[in-house]
Amino acid sequence: LDVTNDESVDKAAAFVRKDLESKNLQLVGLVNNAGVLKFGTIEEFDLDDAKWIFNVNFFALYRMFRSLGKDIRESAGRVINMSSLDGLSAFALVGTYSASKFAMEAFSDSLRREMIPFNVSVSVIEPGVVKSDMSMKTDFEVLLEGGSKDPYIDLKRSMLAEFEQMGDSPYEPIVCSEAVIDALVNPYPKTRYVLALFISE
Repeated sequence: LDVTNDESVDKAAAFVRKDLESKNLQLVGLVNNAGVLKFGTIEEFDLDDAKWIFNVNFFALYRMFRSLGKDIRESAGRVINMSSLDGLSAFALVGTYSASKFAMEAFSDSLRREMIPFNVSVSVIEPGVVKSDMSMKTDFEVLLEGGSKDPYIDLKRSMLAEFEQMGDSPYEPIVCSEAVIDALVNPYPKTRYVLALFISE
């Protein structure tokens, strides 16, 4: 499933719908978990990269719900969106990522209100620092290659050192999985699941 491609999303939705119908089952849960991250200052950030981040982290929500929303409404099901604490507070070098997560928060709040008449719950998972290779997919050296000529070099070095320290988080991904399960099966799911706060010594 490519969440950035309308045809791929519709094809996946049709596959799921056909499979469930063959088993006389309804679709009762949609978990939007796709996400990408790239570091960079707002001034330097490539616009195509910004569009890519929003396409995966935000516009995919529209594609998925547009394709499966009717099924979720009819089953009075659950929608769970994987956000981030960066969707509540934005830090340097992750402004574009945070902006996409802020947008997800607004999307989720609005959708939640629209779904009240259909008894559909909409929950947001907001992990802090969880062990993951997501940030490791960024080439940090590229951010520092400007050296002393880069007006942001001190900020970048400081923030990257902080991100590296956060990489030692004691929280395993299971904390997110447990929150997703609770949002799917709890009779009274939370609106927001704030997870894995990390405070360095």
